Amino acid sequence: MDQINRIRKVCERLARVSSSEQNITGPIGYLVGAAYSLIEATRFGYLYGQIKDNEYMIELKAVLTALAEDTPVSAVKGTRCFDGVDEAMDLDGIWLAGLYFNSALHRIAAGAERIGVHINKADIPEPDVIRRARRDVNKLKHLMNDRPNQESRGLLTGREVQSVSSAIEAIEALEALTDVCESKGMIG
Repeated sequence: MDQINRIRKVCERLARVSSSEQNITGPIGYLVGAAYSLIEATRFGYLYGQIKDNEYMIELKAVLTALAEDTPVSAVKGTRCFDGVDEAMDLDGIWLAGLYFNSALHRIAAGAERIGVHINKADIPEPDVIRRARRDVNKLKHLMNDRPNQESRGLLTGREVQSVSSAIEAIEALEALTDVCESKGMIG
């Protein structure tokens, strides 16, 4: 089953929510946003790759120019370096794909905490795939200038969420959280 169909199956399961209580609809809302973001990341061809600082600044300026001029951000070219490839590749829409992918990870981490799946204060043990997603989010969120090995921008040099495809692991985290929602009776 391809990635988008896997996400659609999760959406079908989440659509069985039957309570309007905020303690149920709030966490489900995070997972719905994660599903949407993963679909968009996949559509825009998300790939895990590295970018040099000066190229990232140029890419951000191109995105900002597109936004200021009301032109599609999806047309902005980005450059990424991939393991085992000598030269960087120019890719259309890669910044937007990364934006959606990072949004999905943030929503997965927040949804996990709201559902009660968190390493320190959980009522349900945290699966490894969710732990890796949460660690990536924390790396993206918490830059500290006195820690030179920490990431300095919204691109990670060493994602926790990476297997054959980091998008596949993000989908696995979304599926795991949906399983928890079912086991807790949040969805039918």
